[in-house]
Amino acid sequence: VKLFMRDGKIVSSTYNYFRHTHLFEKGEAYRQAILEFYTQDTPSIARELLVAHEIEELKDLEETIVEKTNKKIKITYPKIGQKKRLVELALSNATELLREKKTNTIVEQQIADLFDLTSIPYRSEIFDNSHMMGVANVGGMVVWNENSWDKNSYRRYSLSHTDEYSQMREILSRRVEDFKNNPPPDLWILDGGKANLNLALQILKNANVNLDVIAISKEKLDAKAYRAKGSAKDLIYTNKELFELKSSDKRLQWIQHKRDEAHRYAITYHQNKKRKDDTQVSLLNKKGIGKATVKKLIDYFGTFEAIEQASFSDIEKVTNKKIASIIKHN
Repeated sequence: VKLFMRDGKIVSSTYNYFRHTHLFEKGEAYRQAILEFYTQDTPSIARELLVAHEIEELKDLEETIVEKTNKKIKITYPKIGQKKRLVELALSNATELLREKKTNTIVEQQIADLFDLTSIPYRSEIFDNSHMMGVANVGGMVVWNENSWDKNSYRRYSLSHTDEYSQMREILSRRVEDFKNNPPPDLWILDGGKANLNLALQILKNANVNLDVIAISKEKLDAKAYRAKGSAKDLIYTNKELFELKSSDKRLQWIQHKRDEAHRYAITYHQNKKRKDDTQVSLLNKKGIGKATVKKLIDYFGTFEAIEQASFSDIEKVTNKKIASIIKHN
């Protein structure tokens, strides 16, 4: 935990976690945390840094920071007074954060045990897609990392396919292509059943990537999933077996929480894209292009952006010379 002071008052705070290890050493932990924070790019460096434990490496750390930043600071372990109370406050905050993290990690450990995962799912990517009658086809990926949503890592996908299976294949394939820039997580969670699970496993196998995958979907009743009515249970699929957990099970709730966020994210993107697409349809209608022709163009090119970028000859092939002239010259 880092507390930032100005004029004797706490103005902000941040925190991060160390992954647990049997080789944990307090002095090395401080060194890592401090040197990660103090870089040449740090906008302003306090002249004094308070630490909550007495460690032998304080002088060496001071010299290292001078070498890295060309700025001198004093690292102090206070034993009495106001400064001592400040580090005690930081320790108290750290203890509470660890207590909360332990509670959440217990569930993650239980999930790893129940589904026989290769690792505890500290970082999970959750996928969903959204469309309505083949319109505004989109997908979303949300990311859960160390007990919180990593919203900077969320991704939206504008999709060219109209059926849900092909859409999921498109989303997952594009994510796999990005592994070289953004490494895979500990776990993939898919909104969907056995078919989507097998699809994901095949895509990962083709890419030579070892990654745990689970899928969650509503139980089918009379060939339908009564999601809105709430009468169907959520089923969880793994590559080994099917799980049906009680609604009160914390492990099921953990997965549902992730699925619901992915669904919310994809739906929001779908609604925004549909409004934009409706505007594009309206503009084309005003130019004298009927809805049937617009549908033909979308079916062929996939998106309005692709229609705008298409050449005159390509549009003429799909429709006719008059329509191509309206789109490219008006």
